[in-house]
Amino acid sequence: QFADNKTSAVLDRSTYMPKYKPLYIAAKLLGCNGDDLLNLVVTRKVTVRKETSIISLTKGAAEVARDSLARTIYTGVFSWLVNRLNHELNVGSADFEVDEAT
Repeated sequence: QFADNKTSAVLDRSTYMPKYKPLYIAAKLLGCNGDDLLNLVVTRKVTVRKETSIISLTKGAAEVARDSLARTIYTGVFSWLVNRLNHELNVGSADFEVDEAT
């Protein structure tokens, strides 16, 4: 599923498009470049003494990066949805009365 360390750090979309089609669909829905999203998940920038290198992640590290990105997106969408529903319903603590008989 992810590139191995033998490939170049910056991946070419033409080579990986069929294999990563869901990623490119997600990138389009997120409004970002598919190549940038792919590189975000399978590479890491390391800066040492003002020199920046791009290294390929191992399969396990790329899976962790993918899962972390998915959690971040899910959290953001869920928070947005809850806030939007609360706003649309105009729910406030004064709007509810608690029936203590039940």
